[in-house]
Amino acid sequence: MSSKRASSARSAARVTWGNVVAEALRKRNLSVNAAARAIDVSRNTLQNWLNGEADADLRTFDRLSELTGLSHVLLLELAGVLPPELGPIAYQTQAAHELREGLRRVKRWVDQAIDVADSPPAAQVAAALLSRSREWEVTLRPALRGREHRLLQHTYLALKPIHEPALPEEVAREEVHHLLADLYVPYGLTWREQEAHDFVGHPPFVLQVPDHERPRGPRAADPHAPPSILALGLPYAHAEFLGSYVAHALGYGYADLRYGPRAPSAMRDEDGRVAAMIEHAQHLMADDTRRQVWSLADHRVLRALDEELGSASLPLVLVVEPGPRLRARGCEVWNVPAEEMATRYRQMRRYLEDPPWPIVHLSVDDDLGPDGAVDPDTLVDVMARLSIEALTAIHRDHNGPGPRRWLTLPGHP
Repeated sequence: MSSKRASSARSAARVTWGNVVAEALRKRNLSVNAAARAIDVSRNTLQNWLNGEADADLRTFDRLSELTGLSHVLLLELAGVLPPELGPIAYQTQAAHELREGLRRVKRWVDQAIDVADSPPAAQVAAALLSRSREWEVTLRPALRGREHRLLQHTYLALKPIHEPALPEEVAREEVHHLLADLYVPYGLTWREQEAHDFVGHPPFVLQVPDHERPRGPRAADPHAPPSILALGLPYAHAEFLGSYVAHALGYGYADLRYGPRAPSAMRDEDGRVAAMIEHAQHLMADDTRRQVWSLADHRVLRALDEELGSASLPLVLVVEPGPRLRARGCEVWNVPAEEMATRYRQMRRYLEDPPWPIVHLSVDDDLGPDGAVDPDTLVDVMARLSIEALTAIHRDHNGPGPRRWLTLPGHP
């Protein structure tokens, strides 16, 4: 074989090797960054191998085999190192390896399915991340609130890269998005940008996994009960908490706009998040055929949909009106200008004074803590009591389910 033909064959082997290894990494949800760190080479070096621009280092094949599930023999054969006459043996070896690996995976899936059936959503997310990457340390911290009604609102997942030097923040978040892309919508994952309660300091990477506010699919409409109920409020009025409690008690599905269908990439962009929430709200306003409660409490969405909300045909709306202390706190927590909050409050008052739809009016007492503070445990108890008030009105005035069902609150069988 001429040197030119040999060089061409070598180049083709590199490309083939790179394509096969890249596909194997993709199937295992491993990024180039994570794989490069695992085999102790730079990202650029591994990328050059995957692009077929350089020969892979044979000393890394043992670790690559473990990462990708491709046999060591097959990696050698694809790289053009193994003599051609041994090629069939390489493929037979790989087929046997994949069969054994497949049987092991089936057993793992069965074992995990038994465990997952009773495990909370946050534990399932943490297990998924740790099974897909060895690059993160995960701390779970449940956010329990309330005294009279002790409820699990959500769980924080504090993530810490275990390798130094740590990746830049944007790169690290991209890595997590890549690893958990399929879980964002079903589990309602979002980055916690505000202070994470129950932590000393604020960890740099905190995923919030909602519990009672997590998305739950709608059910077929009951011919008598209101098919769709909107919990409407201002930022920090906690209409989303009340909506989730009511949905739980009624056996309805639940949709919080903050956790609605969206691409993970939109999570990092404020305009993308708002656009996704607006689109999701428009879809929910137009669909009154299924039993669900949905909540709207974002001032930007309220502003964009003021006219549409006022003319929408909504079966029932729970309007949660916060007092001045909660409105002021909402300005602080959600970075809402005071003038904007005042405008949105006037919008809410218009709905209350001339209701365009059937409503249940719920006022949140401003006496929620000493010295003007808002105590989170007191607030949860207040919202639990308001949910009972809302359920009483739904049963009495809007053909909702009877009291044996609606008296059941989350966490209280």
